[in-house]
Amino acid sequence: MALGATWSLSSCASRLAGAASDRKAWIAAAAVDDAAPEIMRVNALPGMALAVIDDGVVASVHAHGLASVATGAPVTDASMFEAASLSKPVFAYAVMKLAELERIDLDAPLADTLYPDDFPDHPWLRQVTARHVLAHGSGLPNWRGPVGGDLTPQFPPETRWRYSGEAFFWLQRVVETRLGEGLDALMQRLVLRPAGMRRSTFAWTPLRARYQVDGHDIDESTGVARVAPLQLRRELGKRYEAVAARWGKPVTDWTYDDVRSALAEMRPHDNPQVAALDLATLRLPGNTFPNAAGSLACTVEDYAKFVCLMFRTPRPDAWRLSESSRSAMLETAIDKDAPTLSGGLGWGLEDTQDGRWFYHEGNNGGIFRSFVLGDAERRRGLVIFTNGARGNYAVQALVELLTGQTLVSATV
Repeated sequence: MALGATWSLSSCASRLAGAASDRKAWIAAAAVDDAAPEIMRVNALPGMALAVIDDGVVASVHAHGLASVATGAPVTDASMFEAASLSKPVFAYAVMKLAELERIDLDAPLADTLYPDDFPDHPWLRQVTARHVLAHGSGLPNWRGPVGGDLTPQFPPETRWRYSGEAFFWLQRVVETRLGEGLDALMQRLVLRPAGMRRSTFAWTPLRARYQVDGHDIDESTGVARVAPLQLRRELGKRYEAVAARWGKPVTDWTYDDVRSALAEMRPHDNPQVAALDLATLRLPGNTFPNAAGSLACTVEDYAKFVCLMFRTPRPDAWRLSESSRSAMLETAIDKDAPTLSGGLGWGLEDTQDGRWFYHEGNNGGIFRSFVLGDAERRRGLVIFTNGARGNYAVQALVELLTGQTLVSATV
């Protein structure tokens, strides 16, 4: 049962009515602070951070609860969350910029640059392009699962929608190969630094080590949130730092090839949860980072700054996307099964009673849940980061509270 959604509909009727009556701006930010404690209690959610965007700027930032139930440290505006799959639109923005700079061709087969050794030799995969990847039309699965998992495409490129982290990771490797540059260094140069996202990284840094919140699961015997036994990126990140020091090459400059080499130097591992994973498992795309599909960590305000890049700007700075590329990301590139949903380039799209909105959800290991929603026409949006297993229920409640609508994209 969607606990958060049930609470929001039963106890926030008046707020929802107020939101629905004002189509120029979403509900007053103060309502977030009023509602958050109960939404978090119902969903055993330790902590969350939310940013509201209005008229094209970050209007307010809200931090609630605990960064870790083990330490009692609070979530603050400076807390960094694993954004999970909200990484994908940020990477997509960079890929679109590379296409503008003619450093990558959106319609050239990825196989012309790199074809992974562990991919099956399949003609459909050899046709996959960057555009197919960004629209989730590659035919690849989300992740392959165990070592040796099946990567056979289910359909020819662009004929159907199928969400795929594997495809995004393949595109990352193609970009790294073509530019000779690691993912985080590339993202810092093209997007994060120019956008003023100073507390954002796809890699592991001392800043991330200090400010990243813990992910939490639920103790089944008590129903209470606890710090999840395996915080994989934190555990790997600590060991990355030691290898980086020996190499004299910071993690922020690493490519996937560097990660593969580093993992081999990190065995045996002193964390039993990580030690139980063999080297081949740690090297799986879904487990490694920097990772374009899901390793971004940032503050909620930083991510909101990125969302603002998706709004029309009369004279965009040179580092930003052109108007044609920006709008292309928000146009239907592929249909989904639900009649109100479609896929853009890096974004999901939902047709609502107030027009078309763009969105993306995120889930890292079931312990970090995130959601972003934007209305490009009215230049408004919201970003929600949570650090608990039931964060998706809180997302549904908050989206309904803020927008006055029940969205397919945010429904559990």
